[in-house]
Amino acid sequence: MTPLVLVVVVIAMVTAVSVEAAPSMETTNGTFRFASYYGDHMVLQREPSGAPVWGFGSPGARVVVVLYRGGAEGEGPRMLVQRHEANVSTGLGTWFVTLKPTAAGGPYSLEATELEASWGAAPRGRGLRVTLSDVLFGDVWLCGGQSNMEMTVKQVMNASWELAQAWRYPRIRLFAVALEQSTRPLTDLSRVDLPWSIPTAENLGEGDFSVFSAVCWLFGRDLQRALTSRGAAATVPVGLVQSCWGGTPVEAWSSPQALARCGLHARHAPHARHAPGGYGDADAAAARFRSSKGVLAAAGIVHTSSRCGGVVS
Repeated sequence: MTPLVLVVVVIAMVTAVSVEAAPSMETTNGTFRFASYYGDHMVLQREPSGAPVWGFGSPGARVVVVLYRGGAEGEGPRMLVQRHEANVSTGLGTWFVTLKPTAAGGPYSLEATELEASWGAAPRGRGLRVTLSDVLFGDVWLCGGQSNMEMTVKQVMNASWELAQAWRYPRIRLFAVALEQSTRPLTDLSRVDLPWSIPTAENLGEGDFSVFSAVCWLFGRDLQRALTSRGAAATVPVGLVQSCWGGTPVEAWSSPQALARCGLHARHAPHARHAPGGYGDADAAAARFRSSKGVLAAAGIVHTSSRCGGVVS
């Protein structure tokens, strides 16, 4: 029997890639919205990188994205912080802006408005303005891998105590990608298991091997403690993104370009259970459009025989 190896990989990721450069077979019906990754209570990556923000709209239309500080109860009057404009692409029907690097903090509100393509004087009718509230800037970590990462807080030792302490960390935010399989890169996530949320005993301990990852949560909790203890003036927000699938090899999380460099395309059937790109394509597609502090990967690697295996092991 091949021994299991527990692998923890931390990779710095600070570069955002334009949505226009992303391969996709998906189209949009013109519905104006943010991409599925974005939502109330989310964390955007703080400085020194600029946080990418994107969504869908009517091809050819103009989009104005505005970042506001304050406005919520107890936060004082709303103040404009940044304003950006973009055009909706005629091919994918997507719009994309990169916010200016922003220090840790919040809350902010993020507002996007679709305007007429010709003159852009006013919104075209109703329902073409979308707003995200309680948005923070901090450090965002993507937590991926196999069942070691999929094990939830409910399954750890002293789980009841851990769950009872969740309310102490309102500046940690959680997001979980649903398990969906795709044989081609997607423009947007197919489904979301947990939209951006403030930690509670319920969303941390939903069930076994579901939501929310114990490794991801404990890492984020201890990271925030460490950042705060280093003399930070305020608690640094931490965003935790769970995207893991038990038993999947690293090839299933790799882009077609990366697999081609390893010579794997001809060696696997495209619809096999562990085929390259068989799982996580939606996750990988969305990852191209956001910036993050890094990646935390926990996996029991069952094969390292391929030319790509050495990268993981």
